[in-house]
Amino acid sequence: MVWDVADVAKPVRLVTLPNDNFQALSVAFSPDQRTLAIGSYLADVGANVSLWDYTELNKLRADPARYACAITGGGLTTEEWAR
Repeated sequence: MVWDVADVAKPVRLVTLPNDNFQALSVAFSPDQRTLAIGSYLADVGANVSLWDYTELNKLRADPARYACAITGGGLTTEEWAR
């Protein structure tokens, strides 16, 4: 799992990797705060490095209301805002 711990009192799970054969061996964030590198071992592939661009996450964190409307395709209903 990858967690956003910007607020350590309220961590947010960003993603759960679905592959049961996945074994993360190392994780590193780039100094420019744009890329997450995950060194792993996949049973069917072997050693692997995945690079994740998380600039969109940083944009979302900076202006969540703007992106909430864009994601839902036109805004949230009253019930959705309540949730």
